[in-house]
Amino acid sequence: RIHYPLPMYYALMNLLSSHDVERARTALATRLDARSMTREQQARFIISDSQDARGAAMQKLAAAVQFTVPGVPSVYYGDETGMNGMLDPFNRAPFTEGRHPLTDWYRALGEAHVKYDALKCGSAAFFAPHPDVLCILRCVTGGRDCFGSEASDGVLLCAVNRSNSAVETVCDLWLDNAGLTSAELRALADMNLTHGECLLCGESVEVENGLVRLNIPAESARLYVLK
Repeated sequence: RIHYPLPMYYALMNLLSSHDVERARTALATRLDARSMTREQQARFIISDSQDARGAAMQKLAAAVQFTVPGVPSVYYGDETGMNGMLDPFNRAPFTEGRHPLTDWYRALGEAHVKYDALKCGSAAFFAPHPDVLCILRCVTGGRDCFGSEASDGVLLCAVNRSNSAVETVCDLWLDNAGLTSAELRALADMNLTHGECLLCGESVEVENGLVRLNIPAESARLYVLK
């Protein structure tokens, strides 16, 4: 972010899977290093249903991050349907639906990315209010995006809990070292945000003086619209 030109930073191709690496579902479902396995070992490997379910849970979190960080979320075919695969050529299998598809999850994230200007060219800030929780703030204030172009005001907060237990924590949106400029922080404070609703599950949160009180279930992600 510091070194890339702004147009390049916001046009980054954000991938989880590709033809150069094992599929995200496989990487997240197992602790195996695919590059340490022979092609024969990769061809014979079969992921169990419990591993695949675990991979699906983790992939939901990864996809939430993929769709909310600056850049262009780029979905490798079959990621949304839960396809597995080791390294090339096993990551290039014919399109199919896996045992734990995430099509609805990807659809919801995609619809949010299309609808809210803040997710496309809004300012970005990053928080770690808990060792297992990552928060990403995207916002447009004053009717202008990060390029100075006309855009709809909006504030969205993605919160991801990777742990296997629920986490209660507080995210301070007004931190001055999270990525927003002083002017952006002042504009954010002037919006007097009081609450938010998750686009993915309908859950509500309270906001007071820039503090968002979060109670995030185990291995889950939330995408709140703050108002």
